[in-house]
Amino acid sequence: MSEKITIEVSFRYDPKWDRVEMFYYDEHLQLVLFTMEESHSVASYDYYLSLKPIDTKNQSQMEKYQKIADYYNDDDTQIRVMKRLKYRTCIY
Repeated sequence: MSEKITIEVSFRYDPKWDRVEMFYYDEHLQLVLFTMEESHSVASYDYYLSLKPIDTKNQSQMEKYQKIADYYNDDDTQIRVMKRLKYRTCIY
């Protein structure tokens, strides 16, 4: 049995597409964007900074956040939610 990988992530809300997006740095120090709608892609740091954190009082945003958190927290992976990502830092 292997040890779980912990990924430091930050959640942001994109009002244009009405979706919650999760950002993290991978082992190549690329900023990765994950959405339930489109899966994984590489993102720019400027795009990440252009979005605001999710509104924890917004039911819809919290439901979307929870879907991503449930998807990522499994037998192999757990997420550590950060208010803001450390620039170009991967902890796994």
